[in-house]
Amino acid sequence: MMFWIMLPSYLIILGIMNWAMKYYIRAEDGCIFCVRIPREHREDETIKKIIQEFLTKKKVMNIVMSIFVVGGYFLSEYDMISTVYSFVWIFVYLGLVQIALNKAFDRTYQYKKEQGITTKGYSISFDTEVARLKQSFLFPKWHWFIILAITLLGCYLWIPEEKENLVGLAMIGANVIIFATLFMLAMVIPKTKMKVFSINSDINVALCRIFYSKWTKAFAFCGYINAISWAISGLFPKKDESIAILVFFTTFETLLIFIVLLATAWEIRKERNMFGNMEQEAIEEMDEDIFWRGGIYNNPHDTKLWVEKRNGMGITMNMAKPAGKIITFLAYALVIGNLIWMITMIPIDFPSLSYEIVDGSICVDATGYDTKIVIDDVVKAEVVDSLPRRYRNNGYEGKQYSFGKYRVKEYGQCRLYIDHSIKKYLIL
Repeated sequence: MMFWIMLPSYLIILGIMNWAMKYYIRAEDGCIFCVRIPREHREDETIKKIIQEFLTKKKVMNIVMSIFVVGGYFLSEYDMISTVYSFVWIFVYLGLVQIALNKAFDRTYQYKKEQGITTKGYSISFDTEVARLKQSFLFPKWHWFIILAITLLGCYLWIPEEKENLVGLAMIGANVIIFATLFMLAMVIPKTKMKVFSINSDINVALCRIFYSKWTKAFAFCGYINAISWAISGLFPKKDESIAILVFFTTFETLLIFIVLLATAWEIRKERNMFGNMEQEAIEEMDEDIFWRGGIYNNPHDTKLWVEKRNGMGITMNMAKPAGKIITFLAYALVIGNLIWMITMIPIDFPSLSYEIVDGSICVDATGYDTKIVIDDVVKAEVVDSLPRRYRNNGYEGKQYSFGKYRVKEYGQCRLYIDHSIKKYLIL
């Protein structure tokens, strides 16, 4: 089951990374691997060789990582091991991609220095007319009030009958986090630097309007997709098929958002290309290639935290800024913390369940969920042939055993310890 839940994530990450890596060799804004290379040098055999070797590495990485995706199928019986495996797979893949980009950058930059090349690029200064009209380019912000209202409706639908339901609370948290992320991206876009593409202000106005209006509109549309998807899925949190429904809506939503962002990037690129070769009107560049190693921006001389990418569409963070370092540290801490927690939970993939009576207490030994019940504290006990419908908040549920914290109809929140080979249940 876990393999099929994670499979869309594997495929989406492979697709996104392959799409993103293509931009590093397209010489957008005159850049190859984030190094500005004049047109007459782009067909040089050395540059072609660097690009070809990078493409070969990319193909090998895709084949190897795809094999490891298939390998995850054989671990699907173990939920926590599968989750850790997926986690490690993602970051190994991202690490290999970054290493390949770093090496390609180093070789390209070394070539540029050996050739004694001086280049021109696009200024990061503001065009006066564009700055004056900037706010009129943005997609109306009032849409975010509607998106927030739908998001809150989705949260309300996921509120469990009793607050201890961790599944409901997790869904509410995911809904809020995705909304906050999309909203932040929509608010960051207007604060990004503007390029001067041409000495003609009319062209600058047109190109910047395309960039700002389409991106802010795309993020708002993604916000609608997220809010409506969670609101609809919130109608099913108490159904037996809730996990399957949740996986379906999450996968559908992720794919739809990815398509919207990809289509927006492609449309912006197409519109900009209509204005011809912008390199012919380039003016002096204010930043240096060395600050863009591997596509990661690290420029201590730039006062901006968010800047436009050199290769591809969108924005990236200046890692040299204190805020950039703090955000990166917190992100790594969150990732490592989650990985450590998941590793500590691996024993639950090998469950055991037993009990014994010691000194007037029932001592239940269940992997990670031991408990002790003082017999004198029991006010009522009964044996039943079946249990009412139940929903697991945490713990383990398998063919042999089920245990952990559950929400059971007629009983509310309680601990459950079930050996499925025994068809009688003792309720205390």
